[in-house]
Amino acid sequence: MESQTMLRVDSKGRICVSKLVDPSVSSFREFIDTNHRIILEPYVEIPFREQGLYENPDALDLVRRGIEESAQGKLESRGSFQQYDQN
Repeated sequence: MESQTMLRVDSKGRICVSKLVDPSVSSFREFIDTNHRIILEPYVEIPFREQGLYENPDALDLVRRGIEESAQGKLESRGSFQQYDQN
């Protein structure tokens, strides 16, 4: 989806983009191209404890497959996992 919006700077030279992006966006990476256009790439931060999952493609694939199977109703109860809760 592409859109265009005219943004005006305030008295301190700032623009507000929060109304243009998903609320889960926590930061932006900026690029300035050869035509002096500013491009903002939205980023979403993840909790440190979940970083290992995203660094392990096999584990991430298993989680994604589990989510798919759950959405398809392929559920199998394994009982309570409360004994493993570390919080």
